[in-house]
Amino acid sequence: MPAYQTTSTPQLHYLSPGDKFLLVNNAATDTGITNTIQVSVAAQPNASSKLTLVNNTNQTATVQVAAVDANANYVPLTATVTAAAGAAVVFDCVGPWVRCNYSVAPTTGSLYLCR
Repeated sequence: MPAYQTTSTPQLHYLSPGDKFLLVNNAATDTGITNTIQVSVAAQPNASSKLTLVNNTNQTATVQVAAVDANANYVPLTATVTAAAGAAVVFDCVGPWVRCNYSVAPTTGSLYLCR
């Protein structure tokens, strides 16, 4: 997956229960990513607002959200959610927009957002 998209209107990627979305496909080839691609997370009837971030990269990822998709609008959740390298975390979130931020770009592994 590419880095955060700023030059074109992003595709909407809705996460339904059982879905997963690659925020970083392969950090060895998707180099220099500090802000991942964004994904829309909508509330759904009879579905939990719980998401799982599976971080198989070699850097810690921090979840960020925005009400309107623009780079400057993204902020960490109030209770900052981070997934250490090689770990997963479950958290409550109904976007509408979600991405992850790395302080140092990962060089290996993938990052998944799952519902």
